[in-house]
Amino acid sequence: MEKETLNHIVLSALLHDIGKILERGNIHSEARKDEHYLSFCRQDKGYPTYLHSAHTAAFCDWLENKFECLKNSFLKNWKIWCAAHHRNDETGFEASVVRLSDRLSSSEREEGEYYRREIHRKTLLEPLMERVFLEENTDNLATHHRYPLVRLDSNKENLFPRTAGELGLAQSQHPESEITDPEKWDHMIARETLTDAYETLGNGLLEEIESLARNCPDMSLDNLIVTLMTLLEKYAANVPSATNVRHPDISLFDHLRTTAAIAQSLYLYQLGHENSKVGLEDDLEAKWLLVCGDFSGIQKFIFNLTNKGAAKGLRGRSFYVQFFCRISADYILRYVGLTRAALLYNSGGKFYLLAPATLRLKLLEARAHINRWLLKAFEANVFLGIGMTSVNAKMFKQGEMASAWEAVANALERDRLTRFKEDFNGSFFNPETGFNPTDSCKVCGSRQLTDNADRCNTCEGLQNIGIWLKDTQVILMVWGDADEKERIGMILNSREILSFPELGVHVFLLSSDQLHSLYLLKHFDGECVLLNQLGDQSLDELTLPDCAVSTMYLGKWESFRNIRDDKSEWDFEDYADHSTGIKRLGILRMDVDNLGMVFIKGLQFPEREKRGWG
Repeated sequence: MEKETLNHIVLSALLHDIGKILERGNIHSEARKDEHYLSFCRQDKGYPTYLHSAHTAAFCDWLENKFECLKNSFLKNWKIWCAAHHRNDETGFEASVVRLSDRLSSSEREEGEYYRREIHRKTLLEPLMERVFLEENTDNLATHHRYPLVRLDSNKENLFPRTAGELGLAQSQHPESEITDPEKWDHMIARETLTDAYETLGNGLLEEIESLARNCPDMSLDNLIVTLMTLLEKYAANVPSATNVRHPDISLFDHLRTTAAIAQSLYLYQLGHENSKVGLEDDLEAKWLLVCGDFSGIQKFIFNLTNKGAAKGLRGRSFYVQFFCRISADYILRYVGLTRAALLYNSGGKFYLLAPATLRLKLLEARAHINRWLLKAFEANVFLGIGMTSVNAKMFKQGEMASAWEAVANALERDRLTRFKEDFNGSFFNPETGFNPTDSCKVCGSRQLTDNADRCNTCEGLQNIGIWLKDTQVILMVWGDADEKERIGMILNSREILSFPELGVHVFLLSSDQLHSLYLLKHFDGECVLLNQLGDQSLDELTLPDCAVSTMYLGKWESFRNIRDDKSEWDFEDYADHSTGIKRLGILRMDVDNLGMVFIKGLQFPEREKRGWG
């Protein structure tokens, strides 16, 4: 029961402001004339306000009728927790958790709210990058770019911000009195309302959920939450959460997912109290943990190869690291009992989680399991470090989370100084098994080599992955034992590429001619990851298994241009031979160092005053 309640808490927090898209697009507009749905709105002098709450409530009813996990659940109050968070009259513990989490998630917005007619339908999302500085910044910076109000996909026209001129924006001429210096205020808004664009977004989201329900009506609530997060990122990543602020730079998707992360941990922490509502709104009690996981040694692992098979090996190694980081974060979440909502960031060998403060020891246990496998598989060359720091409600307020980012970075550095400390015992120093004293791998130099082989098993497998990735369109993760792995493999008639039995997960790479078999997969614990342009497609165009659905982007290569006469793929020597001028290959490697400094210093915008900014 506790797990089901937790899932409904996360679902409620994840959807609590979905009505903003629907209201701005006049979808479920009948809710604004329905007394039942208007009852979810806050009342001001006898009139309903925050009308998007009515649209959220209507959406919740619509969603509940689509999936058996919601129709058959004994928990029906989740719709109240979700839609009535502005009312301030909740009597239940769960409703209070969602209400408080929404306020903490939005507390970093700049103040100075104002009202202007149709502003919520004229404002576009502002990119953060124009205001990120690593030195002290006290200026009120005007910004000149906005994101287009379209669904997110891999087309650069929809992925990157555009100038105000390209988007047809105009500078607001009459800001309200809260703005102390209107001449410095450069709030750009659309000349006409964006109702049509919001309608397109909202209907696209509803259509994809409708298709998902037709294909997978028995989807579990765990899988539904992951899939909804995928769809919300597609349709809400370019939508501003708050429109009546000077810098509308927080997307609706980010607000929804951080609210879900805060709510999940707050709910689990408060369950430890005899009366779960005691101290619920205490600003100083450390109820959360900000957790940073970071893999050391991955650059050396990726580039530890020679020219022999290097192109395919490099592709395979890069993918391996990227996907293993994803699996490790998921393993930790599963081990400690958290949903995907707790994952704040995962890229470049680093991930951040938000967890309840009560799970510190469990998190360390999960990390120890992963490092035990890394020690065995990579001879201590790759290590998962972890840093944790306490967070209270006060720190969620503007600018104060920077201290948490700095503290977790320092904790991670301390942890790196004591690598594999959980496994320092007599067996740690035992001689390696399978050591070849006379020969080594021709790619990486490893002595873990069987007789008459020129490559170790690791390099052989990674090169095969590099070859097979060319025509891979779906990655299927399956959680379970060896028998489950064999069962899924037989249904798909597919090669199983990666297996991590110590973590209980197996990975299949599927090409386009194997996708038709996905619908045969029922009643299994897994995730279907759609790659690149396949993830851009609507779910009604795809064959889906009965599991969670997510997306992932991998580097693209034009393999049809890089084929030898014998139909084999080019390697690095071939690229060099086909170069103009000197027959050498130049490689450009780019990496973002000290990314944590952006979180610590780069997002400290001007302090708020009683009125206005600066």
